[in-house]
Amino acid sequence: MDPVFARRTIYGQVVHGIHIFLVALNAFLKDPANPTPSKVYVSFLSPLNLNQSISVEIGYRDQETLLEVKSNGQTVTFIRLIIDAELRSVEIKNLKDIDSKGGPDVPHERVFDDLINASCEVDFFGNTKNVKDSFQWCVQRLGVARVKGLMGLSKFVGMEYPGLHSLFAGFELCFSQSNSEALHFRTERYSIPIAPVKFSLSGLGLEGSLDAFLRPPPYRQDDMSAISHLVTQAEFSDRRALIIGGSRGLGELAAKVIASGGGRVDITYALGELDAQGVSQQINASKVGVCSIHRLNLKEAYEDRLKLLIDRLSPTHIYYFASPQIKANKALKIDKQLLDEYMTFYAEIFGYLCQLVSTCGDVRVFYPSTVYVSENDQDFREYIAAKQAGEKLCEKFNARSKRSQFIWKRLPKLQTDQTQSFVQEPGIQATDTLLDIIRKF
Repeated sequence: MDPVFARRTIYGQVVHGIHIFLVALNAFLKDPANPTPSKVYVSFLSPLNLNQSISVEIGYRDQETLLEVKSNGQTVTFIRLIIDAELRSVEIKNLKDIDSKGGPDVPHERVFDDLINASCEVDFFGNTKNVKDSFQWCVQRLGVARVKGLMGLSKFVGMEYPGLHSLFAGFELCFSQSNSEALHFRTERYSIPIAPVKFSLSGLGLEGSLDAFLRPPPYRQDDMSAISHLVTQAEFSDRRALIIGGSRGLGELAAKVIASGGGRVDITYALGELDAQGVSQQINASKVGVCSIHRLNLKEAYEDRLKLLIDRLSPTHIYYFASPQIKANKALKIDKQLLDEYMTFYAEIFGYLCQLVSTCGDVRVFYPSTVYVSENDQDFREYIAAKQAGEKLCEKFNARSKRSQFIWKRLPKLQTDQTQSFVQEPGIQATDTLLDIIRKF
C-alpha cells in the first residue's frame, strides 16, 4: 500500500487479496435470495493494482456458486462458495468483539527456512465500526468476528509468515462455531521456494488452510565499492550529469558509475526521498564523486521545475530514467489507461525535455529504450508503443539540429527492481552494460 516501498516490489501498489474477496462476497450476500456459504475456496490469480475497475461475474456448477472477479477482462480472483443446508439453518452468533489495544506492528522479514515449523497466534487489531461499514452484509450473515478473522488471514501472511516479502496465493476454509478469540496458524506443507507453503488455521469461527509464497526481496544495485574496481578514479571527472529518476534502478546505478569516475551527479526523485538520500550519502562518503538530490515529481506540474534545474545545474549530460511501474497486459485489448501513462512519461515529458535542451549544443541526452521493441512482445504492447515514440523524438530532434545530441539505445532485460519477477530469471548484469553506455555517451 505504501507507494514508496511498493515501487521497488514486483507488482507495485496492489489491493490486498482478502479485500477483493470480501468486496465480492459482500456484493453476493447483499441479495437476500443468495444463501450464506458454509465453505469457501479462494485463489488469488493475478495482482490488482490500485484505482482499477473490477466486475464480479456469478456462475453455478453442481452445488457450487462461482464468483469470478475480473479487471480489464483478466480474472484476478476466483471464488468457490459451497452451500451446506445444515449450516444455513444454524443461527450464527457473533463471538466476542476483538478490539485489543495496540499499535501497528513491524512486518517480519523471513528467509525460506523460517517457514518450516511456523506456529503462531494472531490477534486482529481493527475498528469494529469500520469492518461493519465496509462489509455490512458479510457481517450480517457471518458475524463480525468471522469477518475480522478473514481479514486476519492477510495480517498473518503479510506481517508474520512469510511476512514482509510475501504473496498470498489463496485459502480454503469452512465456517465453524469456534469460540477462540484469536487465529492459530501452523505450517502444514513445505517443499521448495517456488512452491507455496501451506498453513493450517483455526479460530474466530474459521477452520481451514491458506497458501502463501515467500517472494524475492527487492533487487539491490551494486554499491560504490563494487563499482570502483571497474572505473578509473578520474574517468568521468569532466562530467556534470543530471539523472532524472536517480533514486533507484538504472538511474541509481548510473549515478554511482559516473561518481566513481570522479563526476558530479545530480539526481531527481519523485517519492523516494530516503532512497535518494541513501544514494547521495553513499556517493559522497566515497569522497570520489559528488552527488546532490532534487525533488521532481513528473506527475505534478513539472515544466518550470525541470527548466530551472537545467538552467541552474548546466549539465553536460542528462540521463532520462524516469518511469512508471512497467506492467504486462495479457488481455486482447489495448489498455488505454496504461498506454496514456506510458506516453506521458516516455513521449510527452521526454519531448518537453528535448525541446528545452535542443538549443544547448553542449548537452547530450540519453534515452533508454527496450529490446521489447525489437522482440515485439505482445504482452507489453503499450510499453513498446510509448518507447518507440521516445525513439522517434530523438531522431526528430537530431535531424532538426543535424547532430547526435539525443542518444537512444534498446537495452536488454537488465537486473533491476523494474524487471524483477516472482520466478527469478537470469537477467543481464546491469553495471557492465550501463558502464559501456556511459563510456561511449
